[in-house]
Amino acid sequence: WGMGEVKVGSIVEMVYAYTAQRDDELTVNEGEVLTVKEVDSQDGWIKGQCVARIASGFVPLSYVKLMEMKPSSNTG
Repeated sequence: WGMGEVKVGSIVEMVYAYTAQRDDELTVNEGEVLTVKEVDSQDGWIKGQCVARIASGFVPLSYVKLMEMKPSSNTG
């Protein structure tokens, strides 16, 4: 797909909800925003830190999309 690479420090949005299967995974809702702390592209996982609440853990890379980092010209 034509988006930038997800890397540490990226801001990503959950495209799908995900329910943790293991202790180190994160249960998140669709539309939640995460800051990427680790990327395991080989296995297809990222470790994310929730922006809106105090929680972090692994989610599948295929469940997130990179947030558009555009200048906020469309305010108002």
